[in-house]
Amino acid sequence: LATTSFGMWDDQKYPDPEAMINSFHEQGLKVTIGLRNGFIPGGPFTEEGLENGYFMTDESGEAKLFEVGFPEPDVYLLDAENPEAVDWYVSLWQKWSDYGIDGYKEDLFGYPDSLPDDFFDPVNEVMMKDSVYVMGRNNYLGSPVDIHRYNDFNYNQPQDRGPINGLAYAYSGFPNVYPDIVGGSFPDIAGGSFEASDNDNLHDKDIGDIRMYLMRYAEYAALNQSMSFGIGPW
Repeated sequence: LATTSFGMWDDQKYPDPEAMINSFHEQGLKVTIGLRNGFIPGGPFTEEGLENGYFMTDESGEAKLFEVGFPEPDVYLLDAENPEAVDWYVSLWQKWSDYGIDGYKEDLFGYPDSLPDDFFDPVNEVMMKDSVYVMGRNNYLGSPVDIHRYNDFNYNQPQDRGPINGLAYAYSGFPNVYPDIVGGSFPDIAGGSFEASDNDNLHDKDIGDIRMYLMRYAEYAALNQSMSFGIGPW
């Protein structure tokens, strides 16, 4: 549901979410959840947004669907310039907060270049004033976020891209950054997974490169302000 399924849990994977969250808090850890401002047609809160005019519109004033990188269906985007829309979105966030979630990863992926760079800032500003921990994917200059995530660099891409990005942020006076998920899944690998069992056509060299990449990525991530894991490099 593009992580806009506010307050809704998979009963099989998370039979007791409050106990899980409390266990992390007891270890002194914050719990964050991925959150996007794109709403898929037919989603649990989409109709409410449409009825109240909370989404961005086209020239005719009709709610507009945007093609983004994820999710695959076109989505309606929250109109962050509308204070009522922002208040509505924050009230939906409260459904996660009521479970004890400390913050969120602002994670809209691949939004159109036609949108302003700071189009999501008004939401983050409200969140941070309420002491919500915010990780920004689409950070813009002095955006209101606690930590910024910069894009991943895959095993078959230039390996200096990540460190250069991180150093550039630090040099610009924004040191609170970290690289994307160690051991995620990527579409340019057959099956979209680093697991060799999912990729019958991977050659030994590919597997060796992937293993080296995961090891180096984990070592590099350990030197940043935060670490994020998908598939454990071990």
